[in-house]
Amino acid sequence: MGQYTLRSIQPSDFARHQMLTIMAGFVDNAPPPARQRAIDGLVNLHGIDLKTTNTLCYDPTLTTVPGRNRKGDIRIGPGAFNEDTSWLANVVFHEVIHSDQFAYYAANGVQFDSSAAKSETERIMVALDECEGFYWPCRNSNALGLSAKQQASLAREVSLYLIDVGDAPLVALARKGQFEQARLALIKRWTAENKGKP
Repeated sequence: MGQYTLRSIQPSDFARHQMLTIMAGFVDNAPPPARQRAIDGLVNLHGIDLKTTNTLCYDPTLTTVPGRNRKGDIRIGPGAFNEDTSWLANVVFHEVIHSDQFAYYAANGVQFDSSAAKSETERIMVALDECEGFYWPCRNSNALGLSAKQQASLAREVSLYLIDVGDAPLVALARKGQFEQARLALIKRWTAENKGKP
């Protein structure tokens, strides 16, 4: 895990066929294949690493949230297309960060029974993960081409999730982008709490 750095879209990219393909996904009532191509194109242009992502698919039935990640299987809904290509890339990037988190937990022996947190430690893990999911797109806002309003929206989410984490040493690490160190501390806590459990 660690630092995330994305490639900025260059002026020359706008002369490429790939950008036209991306823009076609934003036409009103664009068919699912067009939206899938837009997602794939932005992943390619920004250099978003999918090494821990199993699937990344457009899902027209996902209407409650713009994106969802279930253990590395990502679905992107119509809401991710409500603004512009920058916002879509941000939604995809956010979900891909969750793939890395799932892989990190699995590599460190953490298995969750369900999506719901069953302890205070698990609740903090969820809050930290969401905080990171907004933190790195915010830090990469120039590369993503996010507007001032979009940046402010992400910064607000980071602040709210830091409050939700509520553990001063972990918050201090998260503020510096040291999510791996914070996650390791939580994994040690989780492991101690679950020792001997079936």
